[in-house]
Amino acid sequence: MKRKKMLIAHRGLSATYPENTLPAFEQALRLDVDAIEFDVHMSRDGELVITHDDRIDRCSNGTGQVRDLTFEELRRLDFGSWKAPEFAGTRIPTLTEVLDLVEERRPGLYLCVELKEDDCVCARKVIRELERRNRLGNCSIISFQPGMLYFARGMNENVFPHGFIHESELGLPEKEGYLKLVRRVGVSRGELSGTFSAKLHALGIEVDSWAADNEEELRRMLDCDVDTITSNAPDRIIHLLKPQPYERKSI
Repeated sequence: MKRKKMLIAHRGLSATYPENTLPAFEQALRLDVDAIEFDVHMSRDGELVITHDDRIDRCSNGTGQVRDLTFEELRRLDFGSWKAPEFAGTRIPTLTEVLDLVEERRPGLYLCVELKEDDCVCARKVIRELERRNRLGNCSIISFQPGMLYFARGMNENVFPHGFIHESELGLPEKEGYLKLVRRVGVSRGELSGTFSAKLHALGIEVDSWAADNEEELRRMLDCDVDTITSNAPDRIIHLLKPQPYERKSI
């Protein structure tokens, strides 16, 4: 029996809509995706906001670090026009707004929540909000910072830690504890291989890879036996995953 592959909408339907915004999430929720992924930062005054970069320059008409701006200052900015003129006026969403949207449109949908800051205050607020909504049993907490995953798991044993590691690090003694902590590991498309996936599976760790935005990229991930597939354009590949099976080749 083949394992079901989880399809994750990366920052929403971000190939077409402004990433990490309510329009991108709304469109992703219209699809039969298995999960949405989004990135959490904290404003200067402690509001949890959804955006990827430390700076707002790339995805808004503003400039500066997210943590240096108040929520009111962030909310005044346009987070849509950079993608296309028709998205002018799109605002930065809060964690609360995204969680409310999911509960309204797709209650119980799996969430992939990435902590972008190496900041225990931000991480604590995220975990507490997910706890309050009884959400920790149906989401993963993602971070490139091992310390944030240890901290989050220390707050609540139901946290599902999703980390990152290179194949060359698998045998290092200093990574032994980390490999016991993480339940899923993200592997970039460039580093992905069937051998790497097999090594992680042997350790009881799920494999995620990003980003599969077309059939060729998707099939390569399937051939490498990943567990979850992160995509900026799930609308382009979802028909290849559902409902027909796929015969994996060894590579």
